[in-house]
Amino acid sequence: MTFYDILDHPADLAITFNAPDLPEVFRLAALALFDLLYEKQPGAQVCLRTVEVVSAIDKEELLVNWLNRLIFLQETQGLCGLDFQIELVPENELKAKIDWTETKELPVREIKMTTYHGLKIIKQNKAYAVSILFDL
Repeated sequence: MTFYDILDHPADLAITFNAPDLPEVFRLAALALFDLLYEKQPGAQVCLRTVEVVSAIDKEELLVNWLNRLIFLQETQGLCGLDFQIELVPENELKAKIDWTETKELPVREIKMTTYHGLKIIKQNKAYAVSILFDL
């Protein structure tokens, strides 16, 4: 995937990308996470569709909670997210339909968690500029 850029960081992994709206911020962040973990999708067969609900006090906390939930599911159940349908209700709760595939493949890197450090979701004109830092 080429919709995000990897930024130089001495110890962790930082990415940046643009999205046309808030639901797409959360969708693209999830796609980038799994792209960074596997660098290629481990199979394309959808084996499971789940609905995840995450809530927070603001969009930044919601993004951190969302990505950390996905990291947890990847680590504990060996799931790789293939696609995400995001609904924000209104902007402090996220409902996602997720297409997963199970994988025995080991990730190319270990991402421990998403951090608040360096996290930015900035509305610029009609789009959002996003920066995310993952703790390795």
